[in-house]
Amino acid sequence: MADKHSVSATESSCVPNPCFYGGVCEDNGDGGYTCTCPAGREGEKCEISAACSGNPCNHGNCTEDPNGYYCACEPGWTGTRCETALFCASQPCQHGGVCIDGANGFYCFCEQGWTGKQCETGAACSGNPCHHGNCTEDPNGYYCACEPGWTGTRCETALFCASQPCQHGGVCIDGANGFYCFCEQGWTGKQCETDIDECKDNPCGLNQQCINHPGNFTCNCTDGYDGTPCNDVDECAANPCQVNEDCINTVGSYTCTCKTGFRPNGDNCEDIDECSFLGRCPDHSNCINTIGSYRCDCHTGFSGPTCTEITTTPPPSTASSTTTTVSGSTVTVTPGTTTLNTFTGSVTTTTAAATTTTTTSGTTATTTTGTTETTTTTQPTPDIGWINGQSVRQNSNGWKVDATMDEKISNASAHQGQQCWYYKSGRNTGSQPGPGDKTPFSPGLSVKVGRSDGTYTAEADSFYVSFWFKMAKDYSTKFGDGTKMLVVAGDPNGTFASSNHLEIYFPSRYRAKVSIQTKESYPSYTECAQSKNCGDNFGGIPNVIADNLDPTTWHHVEMTLRSRPQDYMDEWFYVIDGDTANQKQEGAFYKTQQYDEGRYLYVNRLSFVDITSDAYVSAKKGIYFDDISYKAYNSSNTNVVLKEYSTSFEPVEN
Repeated sequence: MADKHSVSATESSCVPNPCFYGGVCEDNGDGGYTCTCPAGREGEKCEISAACSGNPCNHGNCTEDPNGYYCACEPGWTGTRCETALFCASQPCQHGGVCIDGANGFYCFCEQGWTGKQCETGAACSGNPCHHGNCTEDPNGYYCACEPGWTGTRCETALFCASQPCQHGGVCIDGANGFYCFCEQGWTGKQCETDIDECKDNPCGLNQQCINHPGNFTCNCTDGYDGTPCNDVDECAANPCQVNEDCINTVGSYTCTCKTGFRPNGDNCEDIDECSFLGRCPDHSNCINTIGSYRCDCHTGFSGPTCTEITTTPPPSTASSTTTTVSGSTVTVTPGTTTLNTFTGSVTTTTAAATTTTTTSGTTATTTTGTTETTTTTQPTPDIGWINGQSVRQNSNGWKVDATMDEKISNASAHQGQQCWYYKSGRNTGSQPGPGDKTPFSPGLSVKVGRSDGTYTAEADSFYVSFWFKMAKDYSTKFGDGTKMLVVAGDPNGTFASSNHLEIYFPSRYRAKVSIQTKESYPSYTECAQSKNCGDNFGGIPNVIADNLDPTTWHHVEMTLRSRPQDYMDEWFYVIDGDTANQKQEGAFYKTQQYDEGRYLYVNRLSFVDITSDAYVSAKKGIYFDDISYKAYNSSNTNVVLKEYSTSFEPVEN
């Protein structure tokens, strides 16, 4: 059936015939026309071939022809229906290469000397000679355009320094497998990132403090030093201490200490009432406190340096006085006077009748006219007759010490007088190292101190000790020597240290000071006594009772034993350099019968024991001791001294 298409027209629209390809035109009478197309044609004017229906040209335009249709392909496509891509249309092959289209792409047949997908690579770039770059052919062969961070003819060398990895001014040097930083002085590390602490090698001089800074250091004088070089400042020259204080210049500083007879009270020093401390004065005397000191006044009827000379007073009379000399002191007998005697070197007695006082060696006899009574008492005499350079055992006065101990009388120093005792080193060896019968023991008193209740047999319950000490080490280098010694109570046999533990220690270090410590009942004196269980660590608790003591001066130690008729209750009191305000109370240290050792050790002498560590034996210099005294008495009557011993290690007086 012919396809009819109508169009409008104004005249006989069929003249001339508007229908193509033999289409028949019919005038519609309304100015339009209709084309009746032959078979195979369509469209308003029969201009469209039925063969182009459905757009058979994939990438082109369909045009009817007598044989059906043909496709006018878009650029880059070919084929009857424009279905085949022409990849070579863009001429991708370089340097004269021949392009061959393929089903899915193209192929280049390169001219001689070229290679690559598009013949873009010269033969010299074959095999990719540029490790980290792009190869480009040139008349001389090729050259490599390297990627960032690489260099070399073939881009084979890394430029590790390109990122400037070296810090703080360090210089970077590239290597085969990395970089190296040459650091500025004061820095270290792979990238010079670490500051060198120059102070760890102590680059500064004596009395200087090293202060590390980033990349360098400075040396400043330590506190208490000034100048170049840094010298010790004598701070005491400016009188920084208060009234009743002594200024002691120390290395790099100073200390203010209360004068003898005074004690700290807040920021001030107050007078010490020495009379409040047990055992200050002998029997038959009253203790009178004075500002910064004290004195002992003999009771009426007693005289002499220790108030032991007895004066008998008859009924009043008008006899004249008699004056005589007693051991270098003047004795004045004056009718009708009453005078208490003090320790001033003179002795004054009171009589009402003619009295004559005479003295023979160590004995004072006083006879009053009209009586027949004569009283004689022995005056204790300090142990004298010591010879410089000899061992204390050579005096045959009761000191007990083995010849292996390094000790002697010395005139190198003295607390007062001319000589002292120098104990350098020496200890027991063999089965009982340390304390033992070979170490020095002072003379034993004829009474023993301890408990007297039950089966205990002590004659006194109290033991008072006083001694002075000074370190023997030359302190000019400001170093201690490691000396460590015990000064403790000794048993009557002179075999064992007994009852307490007082340790003098001078550490082996720069600017060392002397400390004094005891060792306490475990876990404490009070708990041990209350629980009656001192534990496995009995005696293992150190307690510092004085520290920062000047090693160049003499120091005073007082210690008092008070034995009590109760298990675990023996106690010691310690006073250092007269500081009665800070008196230390401790328990007994060494094991007694109540401490599961099966024995009780009484006390009547002193034991001196070198306990210095073996590491410091060659360097230690030991200790000077002087003015040693001790006495036994009962706490119920402190004025009655049962026995006492004293020595200042002085030679025989001329």
